[in-house]
Amino acid sequence: MSERQIEPHQIAVDEEQVAQFLANSPDFFLRHPELLRSLKLPHEEHGTVSLVQLQMQRQRQKVAQLEEEITQLMSIAAENEGIARTYGDLYPELLQAQTLNQLVRTLTKVFKQQLRLNALALKLDNDFFDLPVQYAAYGLDKTTLDGLRTQRLRNHEHYFGRINQADKNAIFGEQALVNSVALIELGENGNQGLLAVGSANAEHFVPEMDTLLLDQLCRVIAILLPKLVKVKDPQA
Repeated sequence: MSERQIEPHQIAVDEEQVAQFLANSPDFFLRHPELLRSLKLPHEEHGTVSLVQLQMQRQRQKVAQLEEEITQLMSIAAENEGIARTYGDLYPELLQAQTLNQLVRTLTKVFKQQLRLNALALKLDNDFFDLPVQYAAYGLDKTTLDGLRTQRLRNHEHYFGRINQADKNAIFGEQALVNSVALIELGENGNQGLLAVGSANAEHFVPEMDTLLLDQLCRVIAILLPKLVKVKDPQA
């Protein structure tokens, strides 16, 4: 008499029943310790291993993964601490600036040399400041500024992300190596202009980045600017 052939769907049902039984019976292997020791499971590297060995291996892998994640978090924390310290040291230097050029030089030095970013630009609204000839490079015409507000900022105080060639040229110049940018408005509703920081890495500035340090910096800059540059009389 030939053996009754078992259909694949019957095996699947039986496996589901076994899995459900084991899930509902957490003490099964406690009642059958000899079964736990004798079970051999296929392993891609070691041929077969016991259930206990497999569990220990997975625990070791999980511990190793957790250790790696902790190491990465500690590295990120140390990096963030260094960045925060850099910003803290920057503020006293900015307060000593006597001219707009000194202010921008101080910002550029810190962002390029210490924070390892490729470009920094301060772009002021020509409708708000009465910029003398020597500061003309810091001005941005209303059409370009409004375009950035509409296309990039979109009623937000900042934009973090990639930048196209036209905007890059208008802000940083044609020679700047910039593929991602942080744009932060200066003053109330951005009336003073904006601070732009650029990176060659297209993934450096991304929308989900924390903006706290840059926002605080821009508030300080917005306080200092009217002391260094004449503000236009709104009645004139």
